[in-house]
Amino acid sequence: MTDDRRAGLALILGSLALLLTMALHPTGHQLVQGGQAVAVMVIVVHGVAIAALPALFFGALAITRRTGSVGAIVTYGCAVVAGLNAAVMSGFVAPAVVNRGDQLFAFTGILNQAFARVLTVASSVAIILWCIAILRTRAFGRAVAIYGLVIGSLIAIVTGLGMLRLNVHGFGAVVILQSAWFVAIGVSLYSRRP
Repeated sequence: MTDDRRAGLALILGSLALLLTMALHPTGHQLVQGGQAVAVMVIVVHGVAIAALPALFFGALAITRRTGSVGAIVTYGCAVVAGLNAAVMSGFVAPAVVNRGDQLFAFTGILNQAFARVLTVASSVAIILWCIAILRTRAFGRAVAIYGLVIGSLIAIVTGLGMLRLNVHGFGAVVILQSAWFVAIGVSLYSRRP
């Protein structure tokens, strides 16, 4: 299997893992009310998200190789670090502190939201940078570049202005929109002939 095929597969599987994470992701209210079973679900879904991020980064390296956009991979690297922190806060710290007092649980939520905001804006900016490079190099299709420019700009603006709540539904919408772009790129890489 070629590096492009592996990278394409990593983008597709990483995106599907994040979609699964968001589909099964309990809310904070469910964690508080749900007991041990919900706490285990929170840990499992965030473990899946943490495993998906390095796969997506591997795929992102292939996008960068094809487009030459070093700024995009640096920005995406920052997004992945923020995503790892958000997943750790929400998936491992929150279940551990949920019964230790409202203030500690609320503080964990504040940290999670801050990391999620950095993840959302930085990953959107990285997509924009890749799409500019795609239009310049024609490394991938024009349609995927235009889609990425539109959703990357929209997500970065509404998140940056505080207009998008990054709860399960808001962040879920971000994951759906960005995953569509990553899967399209992944399919293109996977189907590329050596």
